[in-house]
Amino acid sequence: AQKVSIILLEVQAEMARIEDEKELKAYIKEKEKSLFGKYEKDIRKMSRSQGKILVKLVFRETGSSMFELIKTNKSGASAVFWQSIGLIFGINLKTTYDPETEEMIE
Repeated sequence: AQKVSIILLEVQAEMARIEDEKELKAYIKEKEKSLFGKYEKDIRKMSRSQGKILVKLVFRETGSSMFELIKTNKSGASAVFWQSIGLIFGINLKTTYDPETEEMIE
C-alpha cells in the first residue's frame, strides 16, 4: 500500500507534465504494463482476505478508494471493469478505511 502511494505520486506528477493526449495515453499504457509485470504474481498469490485488506490499506495511504484511483488515472470504464472483477472475487474496490472500526489493521 505504501508503494502504491509512492507510485501514485510519481505517476500523477508525470501525468501533469505531459500535455499531449497521445503521449499521455502511451505513458499510462506503458506504466500499467510495467506495474502488471512487476506485481501481478504477488497479487495473484493473495487470498481474498489479503486483497480486502490491501484495498483498505491503499485507501488509508492515498485517501482514495481503489475504484477512484483507477477512474481518475485510467478511465471510468476501466474502474467499472475492475470493480466487476473484484466483486466476482468478493472484493469491493470502493471500500474505504475507518481506523475506528479497523482495530486489527491499525
